[in-house]
Amino acid sequence: PAQDQNVDDRTEVDTLHWDFVVLNDQSVRPTNDYGRMISSYALSSLYAPLLKGAGSTPILFMTWGYWRDNMDQSELVDVPTFTKFLYDGYHYYANVLEQVGCKPKIAPVGLAFLVIWEENFSFWKKLFGEDK
Repeated sequence: PAQDQNVDDRTEVDTLHWDFVVLNDQSVRPTNDYGRMISSYALSSLYAPLLKGAGSTPILFMTWGYWRDNMDQSELVDVPTFTKFLYDGYHYYANVLEQVGCKPKIAPVGLAFLVIWEENFSFWKKLFGEDK
């Protein structure tokens, strides 16, 4: 959420009705306090008024934990811990939105990825492309 610098550059957004709006955050941001703080501010002060104005139910698309050997991910520990941090982060975001009058739902996509990691690791590794 915090990466959208054009949220105020809207024209017809204020007059539209959307039943659902799907939101997700940058993959690591929900896993740490600083990232949560930045995104929570964006959710409560920028996105929530738009969501309420459009009569929308926010769907928080919980992203998945991943692992790259060429990155320092030591703070994330491992894929299950990374996923737990994401789970906690998206529930935190849901609470932020609830406090400002929204009724969010969480799409726990990251938990489905974790099941694949646990049950079919070789397939899980094929789900990702490398960032270049």
